[in-house]
Amino acid sequence: MNQVETEVRAAGTSWRWGAETPDHAVLERVRAGETAPYEVLVHRYNPRLRRVVRRILSNEADVEEVMQETHYNALRFIRQFAGRSSFVT
Repeated sequence: MNQVETEVRAAGTSWRWGAETPDHAVLERVRAGETAPYEVLVHRYNPRLRRVVRRILSNEADVEEVMQETHYNALRFIRQFAGRSSFVT
């Protein structure tokens, strides 16, 4: 069990997921009010996001700030995501 699974279990959710769980299934759970499954998406796309941000910013503190703000805004506005494109975009 990885760290994300441990956190989801600690949050009290009984939902089973893994690397094979499609984004749309995770998004459905998050839109239903469960925030813990959002960690699946963070875990899945954080490395890619970090690479993009590092190409733009050289200061590691700025990179961390942008990463946190990006994840916060994505979760905050997740109900507005129409699903017509991939979540990663």
